Amino acid sequence: MAGARRGPKLTLVVTVLIVVGVLYGVVGATQLRSSQQELEAARTGLSQAQESANSGDVEGATGQVAAASRHLDNAESRLNGVWLRPLRLLPIARPNIGFLRAVVAAGATISSDAEAFLDEFQGGEGGIAAYVPSSGSLPLDRLEELVEPMRTLATRASAAQARVSAAQDSRLLPAVHQAGAAVLERLSQLAPAASQAAAIAAALPTLLGDTQPKRYFFAATTPAELRGAGGLIGAYTVATADAGRLTFGQFQAVVPLGNVGMDEVEAPDAEYARRYNQYGGAGFWQNINMTPDFPSAATAIERLYQARTGQTVDGVMLVDPFALKALLEVTGPVEVPEIGPVTADNVIATLARDTYDTFDTHRERKEVLGSVAAQVFGRFLQGDAAADNPVAALKALAHVVGNRHLMIHSTDPDVQTQLETARIAGRLLSPAGDYLNVVGQNASANKLDFYSDRRVDYQVALDTDGSAWAKASTTLTNNGPTSGMPKYVIGPNAGDFVAGENATILNVYCAKDCAVYRFERDGAAVPMRAETELGHPVFWSYERLKTGESVDLAYQWLVPNVWEGDDGNGHYRLTFQNQVTIRPTSFRLQLDLPPHTELVYSHPELTTQDGHLVWEGAPRGDIEFDVYFRRIPGRFQRFIERQLDRFLS
Repeated sequence: MAGARRGPKLTLVVTVLIVVGVLYGVVGATQLRSSQQELEAARTGLSQAQESANSGDVEGATGQVAAASRHLDNAESRLNGVWLRPLRLLPIARPNIGFLRAVVAAGATISSDAEAFLDEFQGGEGGIAAYVPSSGSLPLDRLEELVEPMRTLATRASAAQARVSAAQDSRLLPAVHQAGAAVLERLSQLAPAASQAAAIAAALPTLLGDTQPKRYFFAATTPAELRGAGGLIGAYTVATADAGRLTFGQFQAVVPLGNVGMDEVEAPDAEYARRYNQYGGAGFWQNINMTPDFPSAATAIERLYQARTGQTVDGVMLVDPFALKALLEVTGPVEVPEIGPVTADNVIATLARDTYDTFDTHRERKEVLGSVAAQVFGRFLQGDAAADNPVAALKALAHVVGNRHLMIHSTDPDVQTQLETARIAGRLLSPAGDYLNVVGQNASANKLDFYSDRRVDYQVALDTDGSAWAKASTTLTNNGPTSGMPKYVIGPNAGDFVAGENATILNVYCAKDCAVYRFERDGAAVPMRAETELGHPVFWSYERLKTGESVDLAYQWLVPNVWEGDDGNGHYRLTFQNQVTIRPTSFRLQLDLPPHTELVYSHPELTTQDGHLVWEGAPRGDIEFDVYFRRIPGRFQRFIERQLDRFLS
């Protein structure tokens, strides 16, 4: 009888425990959903803050970051609350909750740091306008004040990125994994961006003569006759930087400086000598910047200038017409007596094409081109227009230095290290992951690259062992005229060329471990010439095209260990380093994930077409593509994930 009486009590206790457990589970799941919604609201707020900052609304960005911080605080309190503790006992819930906590903690840290930095950035006297040029000089003291806050932001962003990466797990729900991958991509952009900005601010004082004047070989280049590091060097001067102020001497043609034999000037390195001595190497002004690695080209320029003049310089600055276009969009037109008004709309055509028909001698033309560069820079640095629109001025400067339209080299090792950290040194990149760089050199002594079109296609198939099978295709098309332009522009200026015929030395660089097994010209396999430069495999071909002709070149290669991950998660990154050309290069990426995997998150502009991930466009500068994927789960796991995703959505 006693046992019979205990039965109902035991049943009642069990029932109560079950009800309590269900209640805990329901409330806990509700808290989990709420925390994810708070995280999504924070992510949206941070994206809006970035857009506001890019448009110059720093006050709005600060408010949006503060709101995002509040959402993250709410998410953190829910994830750490008592209601979620029972869910952590479930094998599928535990890693997801842990990952969300890591993401929320990382977001909270970065939001706090970003809010502090934005306050610092706009809080001083003059606000944003205090960072733009004024009265001919840059505000070096004000820029120095930003170095430590930016370095702190970079360090904290790197630590947050490491924390989120360490919390990744193959059991993450798709919605959770996707949110984490989005955060990782943001952090992977923020950390180097903050580090680069800090490096620029740290380099500028010494670079621009804060304690003693600096002298730079300053030259205008033309991508109408391509070289690896910019275009043919035409006019040059010696620019002096003193206490943030940049002044220019008289521009003149570089050719009268004279060339020397290759044994009279030391090459920057053995690979430079091996690849470029056949074209005159470090002793020949017309080809001295054939390498796409600007620090190497600049070192050669510094040595040749000293060999010909007996004078040293503290570095090299090369500027192209695209830099002048960006600055003219801020300053408005400049009046050049010899050629009339130069505007943002006509500067590229004027400098890269039209002036060849205006002047009788190369010397006159090059001196005027240099004068245009000096006037545009002088007017921009004067700062009147920049003060009226400081956001536009800062964005123009970022575009100019960030896309290799103004390349800078310093003989001061510390400054050069900062320039390379900032990725404005024009270095031939060696990034982690996959890499592609297509570099053309004009080999016909004309200016027909003004009329050349280039298309690059990169098809990549990732394999399960971390490798990739890839095909890099380049189509070159010559649209140059055969008459109506000066011989200096359309030729023939060399060998047995005819008017309008263009020749290109094409160099295709791939990731350092890539192994090429086939080269095709117009669909037919032909022998290829393989070399190396700064550790990169590079494949060389010589292409002559008459007006209206085109050629299709294709390299097939294998890249081992190109993506990171394990049997559950993977991450692939491609860096496409884009050479500056008059007509923007058209680029198309087609990516296939490893077998038995599915997409988690990718570069926001990648789309799915016929089962492939695809991006197509004309990059303004270098571009990076990040793709996160995971192993396709089994049916039972997929079923559970779908139910939980429905609840969380």
